[in-house]
Amino acid sequence: MGKSKETLQQDFDQLPEEDKAARTQKAKELETKYAEEVATFHKSPAWKAYKKQQLLHQKRTNITLAKSKFLADAPKKPPAAYRIFANEQRADIMKQHPQLKGAIELSTKTSEIWKEMSQEDKKPWLEKERAAHQEYLKAREAYEATDGYKAYLKVVSRYSGRPKAKASPGKGKGKGKGK
Repeated sequence: MGKSKETLQQDFDQLPEEDKAARTQKAKELETKYAEEVATFHKSPAWKAYKKQQLLHQKRTNITLAKSKFLADAPKKPPAAYRIFANEQRADIMKQHPQLKGAIELSTKTSEIWKEMSQEDKKPWLEKERAAHQEYLKAREAYEATDGYKAYLKVVSRYSGRPKAKASPGKGKGKGKGK
């Protein structure tokens, strides 16, 4: 492991004045060179791309944090008719087809049964889907009136604002065409 800062300072203090001056001068030169390189890099396309990525990451992070903080109580979207059917019929399908092993085979068989059903046979689950969707819309409307949702919208609007329009050439104040 290297020497401590205090030990290095003591060693530097014990150097002859000429060595101290030379090392101090070299350190200043290196510091100036570093500052110039940093300034050059800040003007490069790579720096601009980095800053753009940094801002994008910050935006995503802040929106994700806002979602977890403000949208925790948001109503969940209702399941589709097929999902309601699959959940209700899973046990019956497993009893009727005991050879099915695993979730993939069960899902495949459930999907086949659903596709073979007529619209009339699907009607009970489609009705449940519509009813659940109507409940969801009511709950969503009530939720959108809450302070938490409004706070979330403020955070999102902060990051999704449209850029300000730039002045187009030839419009606004400026020199005329010279008559």
